[in-house]
Amino acid sequence: MQEGQLKPGELFEGKYEIIQVIGAGGMGAVYMARESGSGRICAVKEQILKAYERERIRTEINIQSRLDHPALPKLYSVIEKEERIYIVMEYIRGVTLAELIDREKSFPEERVRRWALQLCDILRYLHNLPQPVVYRDLKPSNIMIGPQDELHLIDFGIAIEYRDWNNPDRAVMLTRGYAAPEQYDSRYASDARTDLYSLGVTLHYLLTGKKPTEAPYVFRRIRSYDKKLSRAMEEIVRCCLQPRPDQRFESADALYTALSDIDARERSIRRKRLAMALAGVLSLLILIMVLTLLGISLKKKREERIEAYYTLLDEADDALLGGDFDRAEGLLREASELEPEAEDADIRMLGVYFGEGRYDEAFAYVSDELLDRYPDLYGNRMFLEYMVKLYTAVGDTEEADYYMEKIEKLGEE
Repeated sequence: MQEGQLKPGELFEGKYEIIQVIGAGGMGAVYMARESGSGRICAVKEQILKAYERERIRTEINIQSRLDHPALPKLYSVIEKEERIYIVMEYIRGVTLAELIDREKSFPEERVRRWALQLCDILRYLHNLPQPVVYRDLKPSNIMIGPQDELHLIDFGIAIEYRDWNNPDRAVMLTRGYAAPEQYDSRYASDARTDLYSLGVTLHYLLTGKKPTEAPYVFRRIRSYDKKLSRAMEEIVRCCLQPRPDQRFESADALYTALSDIDARERSIRRKRLAMALAGVLSLLILIMVLTLLGISLKKKREERIEAYYTLLDEADDALLGGDFDRAEGLLREASELEPEAEDADIRMLGVYFGEGRYDEAFAYVSDELLDRYPDLYGNRMFLEYMVKLYTAVGDTEEADYYMEKIEKLGEE
């Protein structure tokens, strides 16, 4: 661990009395200090001025110097000395959200919603500045919680300004699990929706206790962990976590509105589900009446449907082998509609996505649909084999090996 240059009791620059070391790392340290004269407690962030780090540090200072929001630490002074730079800023009392999660694992939905509203308010401020700022590193370790449960966003080390949005991101200094997909793709650049993805990851973690940095790297619906969570919150988190930016909330303002109106959204969802259930019951009653009047044997109808289902699967397999993915997709959707409770057709859809190279859509399909409908898929060999193929195709050998081990364990049972 890198030793800091300053020691407790030292009077730095004749003005800042170092009280204690708050933290230290490979590139410097952070100290608690008291400003002489005013007695103000502040934080002194020390960083080594490596050549390749100068531009990033200058950007951080430039951004932070223009910020004026109660949830963002104020910048007091910048001092350069002996190949090191010292950033003196407001000291934020409290603990990081990461430390709190380690202790409590998950949190009530209402508390998480209040935190989400605070974070949205910070992002609204940053994104709506005259020179907008994209934070790009929203995660629990960069969020401080004060004594009144108020949140503060710290560390602007990889934030960017609007004028840089046309430049593709480089996948350096990003946090795996929290960084949005576009941050890893050199063809695209970050925008405000990038921060909404990371916020969605954070909310998912807070509500479920599932670490996004641990395998499997799939975001299942939050109600699959806890049925007490509202469907409205589930839809909000799901929208934030869409792989494509254009499928997420368009802005922090829109997300803030959704979180503020969550009770009304929940009532609306329940009304729709009730209407669908009633419609389903009515349809079923009508169907039973028709079948009774026509004297059709339900057993015979079931056998015919099963036979038709497997015929469609056979034809779809032939189409997949022949590379006719459009036909295969049509046949599989028809089969799924015929037997909505059977998983074979839905799993085979991964073959269509794989064959056409639509890998992002395949992973989203697994997360949003397959695992939600069929939670026991990790015991299905065909599903595991497709996951090995998909992760191998995108170069993620760690995940491919993870699913291969599951296949081998199935063979041992």
